[in-house]
Amino acid sequence: MIYAIFHQRFVEDKIINFIDLCSVSNISVFILMDNQYGYYIHGRTPHGTADVNMKDMMNNLQRESNQTIGGRGLLPQSDDQTFIIRVDRPFRLQYEILLQHYRVKNYD
Repeated sequence: MIYAIFHQRFVEDKIINFIDLCSVSNISVFILMDNQYGYYIHGRTPHGTADVNMKDMMNNLQRESNQTIGGRGLLPQSDDQTFIIRVDRPFRLQYEILLQHYRVKNYD
């Protein structure tokens, strides 16, 4: 409770700022920290699109602040945007196959 009231309002929280940036930008992030463990940031904007001018962005944020539109969360009626994930071995193998095409080859 103290964290929500004091820390988030008066002390900069870089992770919360990054999550807000993801949401405003309408970009989700999938991070694997280990072979089968990682994080998912659900960066969904409740406004439908992130490609707006500054005036519309301010209006959208004001509507969000007034709770006149849906939340940012993954599920309806939820504001949960960050999740710890565990992936199984077949998923990780498929992920590695997809990444092979994007890895820079080292030509020594």
